[in-house]
Amino acid sequence: EDVKTSVDILKVDAEEDIPLAGIHFRMFTSKELDEAGGTVDQLDKEVLQSLGTEYITDENGRIHIEDLTHDTVYYIFESETQPGYYLEQQLYKLTVDANGLIDGKASYELKISNTANNVEITKMDITGGRELPGATLTVRNAEDRVVETWVSEETPHKIKGLPAGTYTLTEIAAPERYAKAETITFEVTDGMEVQSVVMYDKPIEVSVSKLDVTNDQELPGAKLIVKDQEGKEIESWISPEEPHKMNLAAGTYTLTEVTAPDGYEVAETVIFTVTDSMEVQTVKMYDAPKDGTTDLTGKTTTKTTGGSSGGGVTSV
Repeated sequence: EDVKTSVDILKVDAEEDIPLAGIHFRMFTSKELDEAGGTVDQLDKEVLQSLGTEYITDENGRIHIEDLTHDTVYYIFESETQPGYYLEQQLYKLTVDANGLIDGKASYELKISNTANNVEITKMDITGGRELPGATLTVRNAEDRVVETWVSEETPHKIKGLPAGTYTLTEIAAPERYAKAETITFEVTDGMEVQSVVMYDKPIEVSVSKLDVTNDQELPGAKLIVKDQEGKEIESWISPEEPHKMNLAAGTYTLTEVTAPDGYEVAETVIFTVTDSMEVQTVKMYDAPKDGTTDLTGKTTTKTTGGSSGGGVTSV
């Protein structure tokens, strides 16, 4: 019994080996190539795209072509791929012999894999160069549509199959005690290499100054304590001769002077707010000497700068 000479093209994902639907192929003969006036290497892609017949993979990633002619050389190439995949560049040559066989078979299968665009997104601590878990991130395309949203973990986040184009990476919420980073714009190209995007987060930095109200100079020797909104102690210290640096989460806090330096009144508690700003946020508390009268003009309210707000009253 005669069997029709046929070829089956199976198109799969290179990494997961799953079938890919909607991939375009063209198939033409060596005779058609000769009539076009050149060889495969000589003719440009537009000419090759016009030769032969177009086929498209079905939902199972397959194309079935039969009734191939004996004693004929066929060429097959991928003319159009799915968005997010790298176009296969190879030209496949199949020779049907006088008996209607391809490599000794009447039915021949050609399995071709496609590599998806792979983007690896890393969220890092700018101070230590380590992966930073706990950030809520989102990627949007050029039409401002959300492509994917996730929470960063201790390994880079991978997005497979992003079509070539322009995207933005936005931090919706930073991990606790970190400032929210600025949005990043990045480009994805069709290619076989993993494309990397890195976003850095900076710890929220708060600078606490204990100042002499008479001269605006740092005042060492005061015992200070910061508590959160629930009254939990965050940190306590003795004021040095320079501002005290802290890394705090965004929220509302109190700064309390437990004991003042010798010769100074204890200041009233300051309430201040920390935001997720990347700028250094400054909190100031003033102490007044015990003896004499001090002019507190412009200093009765302790202000914060760099994105935080709040205040307190200096005791006299």
